[in-house]
Amino acid sequence: MRRALAWGFAACAVLTPGSAGAVTSGVTHSMPASSTVAHAAPSTAGVPSGRHGDAFGASATGHATAAARPTLALADVTPTVAAPDTDVTVRVTVRNTTDDVATPTVSVGVGGRLATREDVARHASRPDDLPERARTTGTALAPDATATVAVTLPAEQLRLPRPYGVLPLTVSVSGLGPTGRMATFLPYQVIKEYEPLRLGVALPLTADPDPALLTGDAQARTQAWTRMLGPDSRAERTVRAAEATGATLVADPSLLGASPAATDATATPTPTPSPTPAETDPRTAFAARVAETGNDVWFLPPGDPDVSALASAAPTLPRPPVTPTTVPGTDRAALSVAWPAGSSTSRIRSAITDASSPGAVLMRESLSDADTERTGTASRRDDAGRRIVVADDRLSTDLTEVTEETAPAIAQRALADSVALLAESPGLDRSFLLLPERGLDPDTAGIVQVVRTLQAAPWISGVPTKDIVAAPATREPVTDPGTSPEAPASPLTGENVGEVLATAGLASGLRPSIGDGLIPPMSNRC
Repeated sequence: MRRALAWGFAACAVLTPGSAGAVTSGVTHSMPASSTVAHAAPSTAGVPSGRHGDAFGASATGHATAAARPTLALADVTPTVAAPDTDVTVRVTVRNTTDDVATPTVSVGVGGRLATREDVARHASRPDDLPERARTTGTALAPDATATVAVTLPAEQLRLPRPYGVLPLTVSVSGLGPTGRMATFLPYQVIKEYEPLRLGVALPLTADPDPALLTGDAQARTQAWTRMLGPDSRAERTVRAAEATGATLVADPSLLGASPAATDATATPTPTPSPTPAETDPRTAFAARVAETGNDVWFLPPGDPDVSALASAAPTLPRPPVTPTTVPGTDRAALSVAWPAGSSTSRIRSAITDASSPGAVLMRESLSDADTERTGTASRRDDAGRRIVVADDRLSTDLTEVTEETAPAIAQRALADSVALLAESPGLDRSFLLLPERGLDPDTAGIVQVVRTLQAAPWISGVPTKDIVAAPATREPVTDPGTSPEAPASPLTGENVGEVLATAGLASGLRPSIGDGLIPPMSNRC
C-alpha cells in the first residue's frame, strides 16, 4: 500500500517549483520558452492544422515584435536543397505598411558556408549584411495590401564548396515603410561524402491540467476527459501529426483508460467507485483511435509523475504502478520509458531504473553532451549501462513553435541545422531524435511540413524510433549537470513523505462518508 501511494498520492503532490506548463495529474513539468525561426518544405495539402499563427506575427529575424508589423515573410525556397548549375528562387510575401500606394523592392544577399550549428543559430537570430546577389521590384501595393515577390538567384552567383553545406541568405525589402530584413538558408549538396543521419520523431501525448480530474464527480471527470481527448483537442491534433509523419507517441497510459495495479504484492486494494461504463468513457474511444493509427507507442509511468522530483526527494523510489506492455486493444508491444523533467543526474537515473526498470530513459541533448561542439548520437548507454535515448532539443523546439504560416521559414532553418549537424561527424553512423517538450500544442500542418522536409533531405534517412532504440548503443559520455537548477528544491522530502502518506490514508478513510466523486481513488487521479 505504501509503495502504491508513494507513486500515487505523493506523486500527485509533487510540484517542480518555478516551472510552468503542462500539469499532469497534479505534477508540473517545466517547458522551455519558445523562440521562433524561419523555413520551407513539401506540401501538406489535406492536413488540418488546428492552430494558426500569422507569418507576419514574427519579425524578419524571427522574433516577435511589439511595435510595427514586419513587412515580409518567407513563402518558400525552391529547390529547398541546392545543387550545382541550378538556379534558386526565393519567394517572400510582403506587406505595405505605409498609408500610401508603394512599390516593394526585394533583394537577396548570399554569404559563405556556415561551419557550425552555432553559426546557423546566430544568423537566424540576427541576419548578417551579405553581398547582394539578386534583386526584384514588384508591383505597386495599396496600403496594408500583400503580394508574393519571387527573386531568382542565378546558378553562377552561387558558390557551393564541396561536398555539401549551407549558405546564409539575407532577404531585404524596401519601399514599404521601414526596411525589413529576414534570415533564411540555402542547404546544398555537390557530392555524397557522408553516412546519412537517421532521423526518428516522437510526439508527447500527455494530459491537460484540469482540476475536474482530481476533484470532480463522475460526470465532471467524464466531461474533462471529453474536452481533453475530443476531436478538436490538443491530444487529437497530436495523434493526427503522428499519423501523418509516422512519429511515435510518448503517452501517459491513463489517457487511454489504462488502470494498472500496483506492483507491490502486499499492497491493500484501494476502494474504488463503480467504473464508468466503457461505452461512455472518452478514453475508450481515444484508445481505439490511437490503436487504429498503427503508430508505435512509448508509455510513461501512469499519471506521468515528475520522476525527477520524486527521485530527488528520497534515496530510493518505491516501485510504481505497472506500465502497460502493449497498446490497448492490440497486441503491439509498447516500450516503457522514463522521461525526467529538466536535468537527470546519474543518481536520479539510478533511482528511476532501480524502481521501474524502464526500457529507456529519455534525456535532452543540451543537458547530456559533454562536447558542446559535437552532437552525440541518440542511442547511448551511460556509465552504469542504462539505455539512454537523447532528443535533439534544438531541432525539437522547431516542432513546438511551428505553425502552418511559419512552416516554410522553420523548415528551411531546420534543414540548415541538420546539415551543420551532419558536418560535425560525417563519417559516423549517427541517429537523432525529435521530441518536443510536454504540453505540445501542435499545429498539425506545420509539424508535418517540417518533418517531411527533413525526411526528404538527401543526408537524412527517416527511421522508426524502435530502430534507434534497438541500435547498438554507444558509450558516449552522458554528463551530469555541473550546477543545480535555479528553481528551489521540490517540497517533497524524505522527512515529509510519511506525512503525505498519512494524509492519503486519512483521505481514503473519509471517502465512504463523503462520497466517491469528491475524493477520487489514487488509480483515477494518477
